[in-house]
Amino acid sequence: MNRVIRLCSIAAVVSALSAAPLQSAYSQSYSITELGTLGGTSSTATAINNAGQVVGSSSLAGDLETHAFLFSRGKMLDLGTLGGRGSNAYDINDRGQVTGESAISSFPGGHGFIYSKGVLHDIGILDDDCVSPAAINDSGDITGASGCRRSAAFVYQSGQIFLIGGFGGPDSGGWGINNRGQIAGNASVIAAGFPPHAFLYTSGSMLDLGTLGGSSSLVESTHSINRHGDVTGSSDIRGDAESHAFFYSNGSMQDLGTLGGSFAAGIAINDRGQVAGFSNTLNNTSSHGFFYSNGRMVDVGTLGGTISSSQAINNRGDVIGYSLIGGNKEMHAFLYREHRLLDLNSLVDGRSPLKKRVTLMQGVAINEAGDIVAQGINNATGISSAYLLEECRNHHSHSDHGDDDEADEHDGNHDQKHRSRDSCRH
Repeated sequence: MNRVIRLCSIAAVVSALSAAPLQSAYSQSYSITELGTLGGTSSTATAINNAGQVVGSSSLAGDLETHAFLFSRGKMLDLGTLGGRGSNAYDINDRGQVTGESAISSFPGGHGFIYSKGVLHDIGILDDDCVSPAAINDSGDITGASGCRRSAAFVYQSGQIFLIGGFGGPDSGGWGINNRGQIAGNASVIAAGFPPHAFLYTSGSMLDLGTLGGSSSLVESTHSINRHGDVTGSSDIRGDAESHAFFYSNGSMQDLGTLGGSFAAGIAINDRGQVAGFSNTLNNTSSHGFFYSNGRMVDVGTLGGTISSSQAINNRGDVIGYSLIGGNKEMHAFLYREHRLLDLNSLVDGRSPLKKRVTLMQGVAINEAGDIVAQGINNATGISSAYLLEECRNHHSHSDHGDDDEADEHDGNHDQKHRSRDSCRH
């Protein structure tokens, strides 16, 4: 379950030279599907599961309201709201259960929800009316932050929501949760300025992961924890002049370093302990995505511009993200695979009419089959929409196995994924 985290600031980075990406003689291609909208003009994707189901949000007709959606078997389903105007879906598990946030009729704040078996459920509240989920595991457990003014980390399990503690400071929040129920997040500590520390919550106990010698550490995304309980993020080093990416495992926080600059952050980690993230380069003149594996941080480079960022990684070690192209004219989505940085736009099957109509701007999420969700724009209108890219291959290698009610609901389009893959055959 993956979802987009954040874009690094482009305006803050000065132009720098970058090596050209390796794209020649790469034969892999992808079918592309525009997910559409719920009647409005735009849609935004946040996550994809291993069944190829996608969640996000879309504008309704008139573009005055946005609703959470579930895209499955070629159809976009409106998940509705909890009574208010507007909702957003943030994550989906491999059972097709969805979590997100919705406005409610009685309060301007949002409540967290779980969508399961065709029904949108309010997961409840704690101290006040604001609950913001971040991630959901395959058991339907959810973590996030509760509170309208100050945030408190929570977990939702077996139909109940409860706080999971903190380190004495005013704020905490859960970011990611694995299938063992372990949670990675951040909590402020009792110290000058209440600096945040990354934590690992396991079986009722919250462990302070500490720092790399500085005052603070941070978990940066919903996919910053793997199934083993390893965690990645960023941490100040001694003196707080620099912040480095870290890898935490078995009681020890390891400094992954930087690409030569003073800042780096691990954004995503797979079950093999490989990390994707971004780092400032030498003299902080630029920011590049990185891939960390076997003790080495590798600069993934750019697509010709000065900035790139790695955003998600699967267990094959495929990394997706975004990069400025030559002249910094625009941003393109990329795939980093087998030490090659590839423009996703160049990998779209040439027979698709969308290849010339759409520019893919950002890789958002990737599943274990290599299916990618990307954000793109219509070249004629400039309107942003979500797109699903599926690897062209001869045989269907994974099935859509969401909730039974969803399977029944979309039964008329059961062969959608088969058709889109077959259309790529040469």
